Amino acid sequence: MEVCRGGRLLVEMFLLGYTLRCTIQVYRLYMSATEEFLTYYPDDHRGDWPTVSLVTEDDRHYNVPVVEAEAEQEQEQEAASR
Repeated sequence: MEVCRGGRLLVEMFLLGYTLRCTIQVYRLYMSATEEFLTYYPDDHRGDWPTVSLVTEDDRHYNVPVVEAEAEQEQEQEAASR
């Protein structure tokens, strides 16, 4: 795993996960051909805590994938047609 500045990124991700009491699931796009493509922070509470997904292209910039629920889309369409 590529870690910047002496492991600070790795430590920060683990601390964030423990602080929020959630597992941070990171899809590392540039590592798609390796076993490190999908990484969990922390990895010892994967089944116990809720999961938050992130996507990164370079381990410097992270994005949160957002999926709109179908019901919300239907409500928006109904409101727009009125």
